[in-house]
Amino acid sequence: VDRLKKEKQELNDEYKLLKEHAVKLEKMEFFARAAAISWDELTKLAKISDVWKAGIKTVRQPGEGNESRPFFVKVSDGIAVLKFMPKGCSAPVQIADEILRLFGVRTPRLRFILPADEEIATIRAGMERLQATINEQRMTEMMKTLDVEKVDACLEALSQLGRGGFEAVMVLEYVKAGRIDDQLRSFDSHDEGFANVEKLLEVMGEMLVADLLIYNLDRFSLPGVWDHPGNYGNILATSSLKAVSVDHQVFSDVPAATHAINLPKVEDVLRRLASADLANTGETARLQPIASMLHAICGDRFAGAEAYIIFGALKGIALAANFPRPWNPADAEPGLWAYLHQWQREWAVKYPTLPFVDDAAF
Repeated sequence: VDRLKKEKQELNDEYKLLKEHAVKLEKMEFFARAAAISWDELTKLAKISDVWKAGIKTVRQPGEGNESRPFFVKVSDGIAVLKFMPKGCSAPVQIADEILRLFGVRTPRLRFILPADEEIATIRAGMERLQATINEQRMTEMMKTLDVEKVDACLEALSQLGRGGFEAVMVLEYVKAGRIDDQLRSFDSHDEGFANVEKLLEVMGEMLVADLLIYNLDRFSLPGVWDHPGNYGNILATSSLKAVSVDHQVFSDVPAATHAINLPKVEDVLRRLASADLANTGETARLQPIASMLHAICGDRFAGAEAYIIFGALKGIALAANFPRPWNPADAEPGLWAYLHQWQREWAVKYPTLPFVDDAAF
């Protein structure tokens, strides 16, 4: 009897593992299909049938600012990422996105849904259906991992839209990618694919200059320049090591005193980058913040590879310094400002109810 009980337990354990593996394969197959779905097919949200992974992190009182994490939702045959935008944050995100794209940095495509748009009703109806499904306990194997709190949090955020809480819902393209530090762990400088690593590090350099330009100071850690540990979860890398920037925005609400302290440091970094002699190891050694940044991402495995980041930064500086004519040669204003002013006019037409960034710091 004991032997039969033991065999039964082993069979149950094996069945459980096979069941979990089957669900995992189902999810992997779905993600592969969803990642390939075109953005055009997600420009109007259809029936929402699942939501997972993250929810509202912090909802403060109106006027104090709100923070949110994205919801990953299954929509028809694809995945969309929904993020509830705090008041005044939509334009800074879109501006940062536009500028990063000018630098050649890939970002997930995005759009905004306003509180009065019909799609809000679609999202709310989808969440209410999910809530009813959970309550009736009619869940498939794939939905058993569904977190009830995610649906409740999404409905709560929807109730705050246009009422002093969130001003819009941002819809983001789903990009199948992982954190840059996780992706780089499988490479070393002797791999055949190291050329992809070099290109990735170059794009990081361009991203760094773009971040300095838009004052997005929470992504990179530059010891001795500003005190921030860095958030490398905001740099994704695909399986082929293509860099993707996420969670970026223009930080224009920084106190004037902080600007006065930080901006000379930013200028100093850019000057050191611009004057770097990549063939002179003594010169690159002066750029310790870049070496420290690289070490924070991938340890000692790419020691000396900061030259690739610096090379990308030089390309970014050249682009920023000549921001000028790519879009409108006839415009009398300096290039970047002409671009932003033109963009501001288009923003006012497209999203008349969403405020643009308009303060001295910006």
